[in-house]
Amino acid sequence: MTSNRIRTKYDVPTKQVVLQITDVRPEDVGQYLVVATNPAGQDSTGTRVTIAPEKPGAEDRAKVPTDKNHMKNQPEGKTPRPLNVVPGPEHQPSTTGPPEEQRAPRVIVPLSDNVVEESMPVIFRSTIDIGSPIGTFTWLKNGQPLVEGDRYITTYDMKPKILTLEILDAKPSDQGTYTVRAANPLGTDETTAKLAIRPATSPDALPSAAPKPVEVKAPIPTKEEMQQVQPPKVIVPLENVEATKGSPVLLRATIVGTPTPNFVWLKDGQPLMTSNRIRTKYDAPTKQVVLQITDVRPEDVGQYVVLATNPAGQDSTGTTLTIAPEKPTAGDRAKIPTDKNRIKNQPESEKTRPLNVVPGVEHQPSTTGPAEEQRPPRVIVPLSDNVVEESMPVIFRSTIDAGSPLGTFTWLKDGKPLVEGKRYITTYDIKPKILTLEILDARPSDQGTYTVRAANPLGTDETTAKLAIRPATSPDTLPSATPQPVEVKAPVPTKEEMQQVQPPKVVVPLENVEATKGSPVLLRATIVGTPTPNFVWLKDGQPLMTSNRIRTKYDAPTKQVVLQITDVRPEDVGQYLVVATNPAGQDSTGTTLTIAPEKPTAGDKAKVPTDKNRIKNQPESETLRPLNVVPGAEHQPSTTGPAEEQRPPRVIVPLSDNVVEESMPIIFRSTIDAGSPMGTLVRSLKYASID
Repeated sequence: MTSNRIRTKYDVPTKQVVLQITDVRPEDVGQYLVVATNPAGQDSTGTRVTIAPEKPGAEDRAKVPTDKNHMKNQPEGKTPRPLNVVPGPEHQPSTTGPPEEQRAPRVIVPLSDNVVEESMPVIFRSTIDIGSPIGTFTWLKNGQPLVEGDRYITTYDMKPKILTLEILDAKPSDQGTYTVRAANPLGTDETTAKLAIRPATSPDALPSAAPKPVEVKAPIPTKEEMQQVQPPKVIVPLENVEATKGSPVLLRATIVGTPTPNFVWLKDGQPLMTSNRIRTKYDAPTKQVVLQITDVRPEDVGQYVVLATNPAGQDSTGTTLTIAPEKPTAGDRAKIPTDKNRIKNQPESEKTRPLNVVPGVEHQPSTTGPAEEQRPPRVIVPLSDNVVEESMPVIFRSTIDAGSPLGTFTWLKDGKPLVEGKRYITTYDIKPKILTLEILDARPSDQGTYTVRAANPLGTDETTAKLAIRPATSPDTLPSATPQPVEVKAPVPTKEEMQQVQPPKVVVPLENVEATKGSPVLLRATIVGTPTPNFVWLKDGQPLMTSNRIRTKYDAPTKQVVLQITDVRPEDVGQYLVVATNPAGQDSTGTTLTIAPEKPTAGDKAKVPTDKNRIKNQPESETLRPLNVVPGAEHQPSTTGPAEEQRPPRVIVPLSDNVVEESMPIIFRSTIDAGSPMGTLVRSLKYASID
């Protein structure tokens, strides 16, 4: 099953399938099998993973790989040394045959630039004639010898002359320029390529960065705050928690102080270190500091302390986290929280039901005093809209008078009752009249409109707010890397391509585009050429530089090069040019991008695309309808020639599944005979922007 420590990848050029385990544990020991299948059949291969004894004896020596070209990395305890590849003696030229003509090493197929997602394996490869006498290889990174390490594996296969460098568990620090230098007494040759590491698509897919203390740093205090300092004070301490293994947990305390304190979490007396499963946050309006553990594991059990400090002093509160037994007996009952206002989530085995908050009996008005005047519930302070990063906790709060007789609360999401679940905690504190809903480990599916409805026999009142979830590691939330030209580099040409070179040629040029401010835009042109061209985009005569909002791609089957701007801004207006080059020549096409006036007059109509097969997205104000493609009149069969034999439509080449990186454009394509008479094409599609 999938895990944060396990990655797999198939490298098409080398035909290698790899499985990477980031850090081997005892539970990983066992038999592994990979099964390859396609419509023509299947094949498989297996292996066994074992863990070496932790305390080898003095006589133990590092194991020499049977393939002497597979250079193992230097044990960490030894002095670091450059990562070299020295072909073994079995590859030396035979002394019994005629002597081989001496020659210097020569690069045949150079290294290619590589873009890899963080934590995935990296594979560099090059075809190099090592020369005669057989030479050596040395790897460099940013001009410095690459030092051996546990994550590097380099091999040289003598017969096909293929040199490979594999970097396991890619990290941002691996980004840079890699060079391999081949040398023998007759000379040297080398090849260079760049490696870029892009953020993983989910924080749970990332190995934790260099661990740091789990803390919340306060904003810089204002002059007014520094004039009325108050030391931190714990108002509501942490409570002991018994959690189910694998479930999310929220530790929370209410702590005040002026200026806002800094918070540091400790576990078992030591600073708690960052992890992909741990989040902390201080909610200024409620003065609550929270620690969220996404899925509790045995190693999380222990004593937790949160320490709050500011210039006036410090305070702290602690708790114990335990894991409940996994197999409770039949007589076990669900544990009742000591604070009856805290409504636990419905166990998964029970029938789902709406998430309600019913104040406990201890909060009922006293029957010995004068009768309280009856009144309906009333919202005093409404819910506020919330924008939260994915995987962080969400806190909705509202001040509501529950009325008399004491009413009940019901939560709704998008107009439907919110069903109880492990990630929801809702509480109502009678005295301050504060109602809270907490959603642990926020997910994209949590996005929507939330309503809480308070009701008693005298009436109802409600309040509504929106929740937006922003991606945790979305490129749009990251600062852009060092700007570089927006370009598409072609793959290394094959021998066959180099024997039938054709210069690039623009078949369908770019078209002028008038876009709405803030909307996505796609510039595209069809350009052919052999071998596949390189593409560079220019804006107003200067190279267009990379940005989090700009993507480019060349779709080889359709020969389309596209430039996508996620949300058009005034600074994007201008002249755009794409230049295609290959060894046989170059060609280019240009366009103008403008922004439509923001206040169109009543007479303005939607612009009809010149390509009638290009279906614009349905305007939101119109009734939704299926996305149809109706071939234009220019595609109808001629009425002057002989009648075409009638036939039904037929799919010749079906659609293919598509896997696309988030924020990149998607292209589906199929070859279809529309039949006679000419048919129409209808595809069910959710209306959305082009990204």
